[in-house]
Amino acid sequence: MYPGSTRGIRKEVATASGLVVVVTGASSGVGRATARAFGRAGAMLGLMARGVEGLDGVKKELDEIGVPSLAVPTDVADPYLVRQAALRIENELGPIAVWVNDAMVTVFSPLESITPEEFRRVTDVTYLGAVYGTMEALRLMKPRDRGVIVQVGSALSYRAIPLQSAYSGAKHALRGFTDSLRCELMHEGSNVRVTMVQLRSTSRNWRPMPSSGRASTRPARSTSGPRPRRRSSRRSSGRASWTDTSAGRATTLSRPSSRRIRIARTTCSRPCRSTWTRTGASTIARTHGALNGG
Repeated sequence: MYPGSTRGIRKEVATASGLVVVVTGASSGVGRATARAFGRAGAMLGLMARGVEGLDGVKKELDEIGVPSLAVPTDVADPYLVRQAALRIENELGPIAVWVNDAMVTVFSPLESITPEEFRRVTDVTYLGAVYGTMEALRLMKPRDRGVIVQVGSALSYRAIPLQSAYSGAKHALRGFTDSLRCELMHEGSNVRVTMVQLRSTSRNWRPMPSSGRASTRPARSTSGPRPRRRSSRRSSGRASWTDTSAGRATTLSRPSSRRIRIARTTCSRPCRSTWTRTGASTIARTHGALNGG
């Protein structure tokens, strides 16, 4: 999705105005793109992240396109700070309609090289940060009997990979937590809805496709010489960018080539639908539309 475009956003989201949407991990990556996508759709944004500089940057981008927003520096690993931020957003912007849990942090390392403190930090932000955000969203939404909670998951919540034990474990835990909550809401007959979008890798270099203008991760095909072996196109480039979206930092690390996890699905409970993922921001926006009658 490109700046100023609503391509990939369902009509219900693209034409909605006045929604208050909270995005955690909004200072960079998928969280920042999601905030811009909802802003272009007419929503008001409550932005949470630890990185003040990143928050100021995304708020400035939203101000430039006339989107009301409130940036609240928050460490989502602290439930007290999450509650204070949510109360401030509701007081200044209005009732929260959508809550997107995107904040994450990871450690790219063999398990034996990870310290207990590092492992705990990944779990506190990536898993417990989403749990605390969900708890606060439910506390506000259930009395109104409406609202949507979006968990930003990962293909790694289904298929773990080496050197990402802490992150894979956190995403598996988040999927189990969300499935359990979904059953509880269905049993209660609640109109509060929860979904989890399972995103594939977002660290690749995207290029526009000449025919449609959409992004593609496929390498350009040579017009001369033998056609490359199919197997080679399924290998990663050997480098990846791992981002702590709660602080707005990104580092590029080397890793061995590995097969891509090609298939990821967006699951929701009401209505029961599945959507093949494309890019993170558009998927989250489409999911919200589907959960609201789309």
